[in-house]
Amino acid sequence: MNSPTQNPNVMRAILNSMILNGDYDNARILLLSTKITKVVLDLNKSDFKCNYTLVCALHKNNWEIVRTLFEYAEENNIILDLNVIDGRSNFPLLMALDNKNIKMVKYIMDYADKHNIIMNVNLVHYDGFYPFISSLTSNNVEMVKLLMNYADKTNQVLNLKGSFMETSPLNYSLIRNTTDIVKVFMDYADRKAILLDINEKDIKNGQTPLLIAIFHGDYDKTKLIIDYAERHNILLDLNEQDHATKLTPIFASILLKKIDIAQLIIDYANKYNIILDLNKKRATGDNLLLYTVFNEEIEGFKLIMNYAKEKNIILDVNERIGEKYNSLLYATSKSNIEIIKLLLDYSKSNDTILEMDAEDYSSILGAINIKNVELLKLILDYSVEKHIQLKLDEPKASGDSLFLIAINKNNSELVKLMIEYAKRSNILIDINKKNKSMNETFLTMAIDKNNVESVKLITDYAIENHIIIDLKEKDIKTIISRNYQDAIKSIADIDIEIIKILQKCEKEKQLIIQYNENSELKERFLSINLSSLSFN
Repeated sequence: MNSPTQNPNVMRAILNSMILNGDYDNARILLLSTKITKVVLDLNKSDFKCNYTLVCALHKNNWEIVRTLFEYAEENNIILDLNVIDGRSNFPLLMALDNKNIKMVKYIMDYADKHNIIMNVNLVHYDGFYPFISSLTSNNVEMVKLLMNYADKTNQVLNLKGSFMETSPLNYSLIRNTTDIVKVFMDYADRKAILLDINEKDIKNGQTPLLIAIFHGDYDKTKLIIDYAERHNILLDLNEQDHATKLTPIFASILLKKIDIAQLIIDYANKYNIILDLNKKRATGDNLLLYTVFNEEIEGFKLIMNYAKEKNIILDVNERIGEKYNSLLYATSKSNIEIIKLLLDYSKSNDTILEMDAEDYSSILGAINIKNVELLKLILDYSVEKHIQLKLDEPKASGDSLFLIAINKNNSELVKLMIEYAKRSNILIDINKKNKSMNETFLTMAIDKNNVESVKLITDYAIENHIIIDLKEKDIKTIISRNYQDAIKSIADIDIEIIKILQKCEKEKQLIIQYNENSELKERFLSINLSSLSFN
C-alpha cells in the first residue's frame, strides 16, 4: 500500500472508506502507520461526508474492527464520543442495537461506564427509529433488559410511546416479539409509572393492541393486555373494528378458531358489563353468525348462541351477503343438522322468523335434493309452528315445484312429510298442476318412478280432498321416453300395485284417464281379475 498522506482529515476519510468497503486489513495497517508518522487520528471527528469512524465500523457489524478502534482510542488517550450523530442520523448505540449484537452493545455500555459517558437512550433516527424500538427488533429479551438496565443506571427513562412504521412500540412488540418481551415491556412501564394507551389504534391498520394479539392467535399476549387493563382500570373497547378486515375481537378470535381467546373476551365483557356487538359485519359483508354457519364452526357458533341467549341479544339471523343465503340456507346447503336445530330453537325462543328462501334456493329444496328426511321434517315442523305458508305446488327457478321435486327423488318419506305439512297448515295442493317445461304432473312422475307408496299417497290425498285426478296415457308415455334415472322403460314395467290403485280410482270416479289408441295402459287394466283385487 502506498504511504497515506499525513493530513489527518484525508487519512480519516480513507479509513472510513476502507471500513465501509469491508477492507479491514488495510484499515488496520493505516491505523498502525500513524505510529510511524506520529499522526494521531481524532476518531471523534467526522470526514468530508459526515461519517464517524466508530459509527462506520458499527454499521458494518464487524467486531474485530470495532475492538481495534476502541484499542486505538485507548492507546492515544482518545475518549470516544458515543453520542455522535452522522449525516444519516446514525449514532453508536443505535447501530450496535440494530446489529442485534448483544456482545457489542455490552462492550459499548461498559466503555461508557468506564469513561462516565451517558449515552442518550432516546435519540431518534430520521426514520423514527430509536434505541428502544431497535432493541425490540432483536426479539431478544436479554437485549431489551440490557437497555432498560442501562437506562436505569444512568437515570434515564426509555421512550415507550414513540411511533415507528405507523405503529406504537407496544403494538410493534405484540406483532414481532415473544410474550416474555411484551411482559418485560409492560413491567417496565409499570415501574416507571408510564400509562400505556392500550386502546390506541395503529395508523396503518387501525388495530388496537388487543386486536393485534388476537390476530396473531396468541392467548398469552391477549391475557397480558386484559390483565394490564384491569390493573390500570382501563376499559377495553371490545367492539372496535380495524380498518381493513372490520373484525371485532370476538369475530377475529372465532375466525382464527381460538375459542379459548373468544371465551377470555366474553369473560372480560361479562365482568365489566360490556355487551358484545355480535351483529357487526366484517369487510366481506358477513356477520359473525353467518360466518360460523358458512364455515361450520360449531364451537364458535355455540359460543355466540349461548352468549346471545344469556344477554338477550337479537341476532340478525337473516343477514345475507348481497342477495345470497342467510344462516339457515347455508346450514341447509351443508346439511348441518346440529346448526339447523340450534338456529330453529333460537328463532323459536326469540320470536324471530327465519327466512327460508333465496332466489335460486330454499331450505326445503335443499333438504329434498339430498333426500334428508330428518332435515325436511325439522323445517316443515318449524314452518307449521311459525305459520309459514309454503307453496308446495308453485314452480321454483327450475320450473318444477317442491312437491314434484320430492316425488322425482323417489323417496316416499319426503312426499309423505310434505302432504302431512299441507294438511297441518290447511294448504291445498293442486294435484293436477303440471310443471311448465315438461308438462309433468305429480302422479305421472310417481308412476314413472314406479313408486307404489308415492302413488298411493297422491291418490289418497286427492280422494281425501275431493280432487278428481286427470291422467293422460300420452303424458305417461312422454315422461317414460325421457329416460329419467331410476325410472321405468315402458308401461309394461309399471308395478302391478300401481295398476291396481289407478284402476280402483278410475272405477270409483276419483281418476279420469284419457287413453291412447291401442292403449297399453288399458291392456294392463284388462289383464287384472278385478274380482281378486284387494285394496286397503
